[in-house]
Amino acid sequence: MKNQLDITNLPKVSVLVPCYNHARYIEALVLSVINQSYANVELIVIDDGSTDSSVELLSELSSRYEFEFHRQENQGVTKTCNRLLGMATGDFISIVASDDVLVAGRLQKQVEFLKENPGVGFVYGAVEYIDDSGVEITARSNRPQRLEDGNIFDRLISSGMFFKPGTLMVPREVYEQVGVYDESLCVEDYDWVLRVCKERAVGCLREPLLKYRFHCEQFTQEPRKRRMIFDAELKMVRKWLPRAIGWRLVYYRVPYWFSLLREQSKGWCLLFSFLFPLYLWKKNYLIQLAYFLGLKQEPVKSS
Repeated sequence: MKNQLDITNLPKVSVLVPCYNHARYIEALVLSVINQSYANVELIVIDDGSTDSSVELLSELSSRYEFEFHRQENQGVTKTCNRLLGMATGDFISIVASDDVLVAGRLQKQVEFLKENPGVGFVYGAVEYIDDSGVEITARSNRPQRLEDGNIFDRLISSGMFFKPGTLMVPREVYEQVGVYDESLCVEDYDWVLRVCKERAVGCLREPLLKYRFHCEQFTQEPRKRRMIFDAELKMVRKWLPRAIGWRLVYYRVPYWFSLLREQSKGWCLLFSFLFPLYLWKKNYLIQLAYFLGLKQEPVKSS
């Protein structure tokens, strides 16, 4: 991707991008990869059946910057990520959403960390938050972010995914050890990260590596897809139930499920409400319960 005389001694980094209806944002992501200081980068993009102008734009961008681009009928993000992994030839792999942006210098820093710390499952980092136009949301970016390294498996069970998957860089050998993503899950990251962290420690760079974009088209913003996330979480928990940690997952995930289904399934939420005494110490659960019972008014979201 870069006109370097000799990159043969540098580990190759595969940046993999599944794209769906992100014509407004994909060029910014592509340019943030192209302009990285690290030389040996393989960029592969798959358009997953977009209905906007993503295909036309990506075709033009791939011709201009000479990266690999494919299009397919809609398969969903999990199958698309697995197809991308099958195409990747890099020593290290990063999967990035097509509406986000890589911070300058990120790949160089992560490669250096992984070379100095062989054996870790992955290295991740902090994020900056940007709005639909790419302007930083400073109030959100300045909030403390949980950044922990080492053996974080228990913390993942009790706190969920406390970092953004788009910040990860993963050695190829890790995918070879734990496998690819579970295609029965529409939200694949949490299950896969649990599988990795059960086997390996992880590394953390305590600085922003990704600009994470908030916009109204995000997957988690649509009511129907919030129910899909819940259904995927139930499938994931069932996978872990034969082991003792599965029941721990159920306990810690209920407050999150309540927030997902508060406007979708009164039956589930009534059940979650009866569990109120178990979660008196969880602020988010109490807030969601107040919304559900009509004791607190939902804040108005800006468009």
